[in-house]
Amino acid sequence: MLKQIILYFFSHGIPGVITFLSVAVYSRYMLPEEYGVFALAMTVVSFMNSVMFQWLRLGFLRFLPRDIETGDISRSISTVTAAFLVTAGLTATLGSIGYAFMGDASSLSGLWLLSLLVGWAQAWFELQLTFFRSRMQGVKYGILSLIRAVLVFVFSLIAISYGFGAYGLLGGLLAGLLLSASFPTVAIWMKQLRIRSIDRKLLKELLSYGLPLTLTFALSTIIHITDRIVIGNVLGLDEAGAYAMSFDFTENSLTTIFMIINLGALPLVIRTMEQSGKDEASLSIGMNIGWLFSIGLPAAVGLSVLAPGLVHTMFGAQYRDIAVSIIPIVAFTGFIRCMKMYGVDVVFQTMKSTKKQLLPTAIAAIVNLVLNLWLVPILGIHGSLIGTSVAYLIGIGYGWVIAYQLLPVKLPLREMGKALIAALVMALLIWPLRAHTGVGWVVASVVIGVVVFTACCLILNVFELRQMMKSYLFKGKVKEQVKEQVNG
Repeated sequence: MLKQIILYFFSHGIPGVITFLSVAVYSRYMLPEEYGVFALAMTVVSFMNSVMFQWLRLGFLRFLPRDIETGDISRSISTVTAAFLVTAGLTATLGSIGYAFMGDASSLSGLWLLSLLVGWAQAWFELQLTFFRSRMQGVKYGILSLIRAVLVFVFSLIAISYGFGAYGLLGGLLAGLLLSASFPTVAIWMKQLRIRSIDRKLLKELLSYGLPLTLTFALSTIIHITDRIVIGNVLGLDEAGAYAMSFDFTENSLTTIFMIINLGALPLVIRTMEQSGKDEASLSIGMNIGWLFSIGLPAAVGLSVLAPGLVHTMFGAQYRDIAVSIIPIVAFTGFIRCMKMYGVDVVFQTMKSTKKQLLPTAIAAIVNLVLNLWLVPILGIHGSLIGTSVAYLIGIGYGWVIAYQLLPVKLPLREMGKALIAALVMALLIWPLRAHTGVGWVVASVVIGVVVFTACCLILNVFELRQMMKSYLFKGKVKEQVKEQVNG
């Protein structure tokens, strides 16, 4: 698992850094109300992707390994492509109805249509990534992710520098997604597409596995976007924009780290379940959750502690006050959300019991909506954060109870405790650096935090890290000796 995590760290981490740095640029070129419009448009994209297409990606990831083993990749690609086209047609119908209600004269109608185009492009691009992920081709996954990140950043920067605002950011995103997705589409998918390979049985499996996920993801997206909609209506687009910029910066940073771990771990968990059964899968999921906790926690703690320096270095002046006050709380809620999404929910997906994922998410969505409507008028943005935090805590707590009944997962609590101690030591040592601003200080603070945490993990021997390092070093020496003997 560690090998896969390291591989995806380099393949997904660099695009994540580009996305991370783009915040510094966008926050200087766009006003908060402009970013607020973009954030609301992206709620349409996010909701459409979660409800209409996420089930297809997860089903593809779950069932493609079976066709890889039998040498019938064409069956999966052809069936998934057909399902994608049908789903895109359905969203086009629903989108047209929405457009008709808005009217041609509406100033938001163009933004609505552009959001639909971005949603389709993003869904198709992520299917390309899922193909490489399922085949555990981390290098190709990383190259494609890097191409997308660079193209989106360049096109978006050009567009917003000419004053196109939210439209420019969406247009740059659309162009980058389409161009980057075209490479694997032509090189791989077009060669495997066969109308006769469309399999009704596989389609039924995808629907049975994915439809419960559709409702679950819809509710998860409602949790994610409720705060922005309520803040926009109650406090205005400028407040919603500043809030969304701060929230996206923090949560995307954490999600990138968790995703790096999950990208390597989930295919291994699924393969273990298919080949070795529930007992081995339970151990694999427990280790996965342990790694998520042990790497995600120090990231959340670091973002919380270093928030003042990060914000004054990365954000434009109009975003800073709100960002400094909410990033520590967002880091906590983001950590809980990612632990549920990439840890607890893996149990349901591995056991093909996605229906049982629905109830805890539904309860969390209702709690989040009620608390946001109640607290935002009273406490403003911080009321929204309180509501979201409580909702995620309820979701992960109740979700874990149901998941454990489905598959008793033994957590590596001892190792997670060691990681907690290491994160606390790191927080104490980087605390004096939190107020320093400038790129040099921020980079130095992050490097010091990483070095301190790594050193503590080595001292505490978290997940037998010392033995793993010795093993890799020993393998390297053996390879050098063999090479010398061959050359000699």
